[in-house]
Amino acid sequence: MQTSHGAQQSIELSEAVIKQLKAIARQQGITLFMLLLAAFQTFLYRYTGQDDIAIGTQLSRLDGEKFFFKLYRTR
Repeated sequence: MQTSHGAQQSIELSEAVIKQLKAIARQQGITLFMLLLAAFQTFLYRYTGQDDIAIGTQLSRLDGEKFFFKLYRTR
């Protein structure tokens, strides 16, 4: 039976690495989340060899008094 439960893997990054990643993101005009997502997609591509990898993420923001939430699929 297929389920939607996935595995979980955690890593801990040093403060120096986090600072470097934030600097790269700032230079590129993107968020740290976007940088890490791109790195994860690159890892999956190299691991699987598949060209088309879709990853769903949750995005939310507070816009004035309205709260938006949507599932964003990136390729």
